[in-house]
Amino acid sequence: MFLSAVWLWIGFPLLALGFSMDVFSCVLASGRAVRGRGPSPFPFIPLLFQLIGLTFTSRVWGGPIWLGLLAAIISHVTLLYLLPMLYEYVVKRWFVKPEPPSKIPYHLIVESLLNTKSSTYSSESRQRHLPQTNALVMTEQEAEALAVRLTRIWGIVRVRKTGLARNESRGFYFSASANDFSFRADEDKPGALSFVLRRPLEEGYWGNLFCEEGRISGPSHLEAWESDLQEQFAAHWLPFFRRNCWLSGANIEATAHEKFEWIQGFTREEIEVWNLKI
Repeated sequence: MFLSAVWLWIGFPLLALGFSMDVFSCVLASGRAVRGRGPSPFPFIPLLFQLIGLTFTSRVWGGPIWLGLLAAIISHVTLLYLLPMLYEYVVKRWFVKPEPPSKIPYHLIVESLLNTKSSTYSSESRQRHLPQTNALVMTEQEAEALAVRLTRIWGIVRVRKTGLARNESRGFYFSASANDFSFRADEDKPGALSFVLRRPLEEGYWGNLFCEEGRISGPSHLEAWESDLQEQFAAHWLPFFRRNCWLSGANIEATAHEKFEWIQGFTREEIEVWNLKI
């Protein structure tokens, strides 16, 4: 009798501990599954406690141990795998909007170009400030095409700010981040694209390159005694900036040889759609 009590005193806490760990692992695994991290990192520890507990308690109740082991395995698999899979399916199917297949934020850029949801002004504010006779700068199809073009050329990774142009025309602007520089594009009137490339330099200085109506200027905001820093920045970034501005539609003066080099790596279809002339 005393020995049976010892078996129960050891077995039941182990069973309860194993089952409780399974329930906790079920919650943990459900969260990990939704976040795409897979099941619990320790899947067999709760089952081990349950099997040990069943080994002790089976000595008291006298039933077949395989039946208890089967029940423990079924419970473990259900809690640790089946329920999290069901939870993941329900959450992703009904509550989580699927992300776009590409990380390139085309929709933000298009909204910027069209001055729709992303605009810093409301539609009522736009109507108060904008001349009623102005037409939209571009259609939705043109905006999407320009978004794809700028993203392809400049390597846009993240859009930081979008909205109306500074002069409150029906132009657009958007600021974006690429690999190691910031980029801004403006169009205050149809066909008048301007670009700014900005990059942090040493000791708190910034290097800036500007392109407006085909004219490139910069770098700027550097003191005279930082001329070496200016020259290094210009030598590294000016060729890249001229190339990308021309590819983006700016009227950059360049030789036919330069333009031929600039279009390398782009498809014939892209060159024709962008109307790039050598």
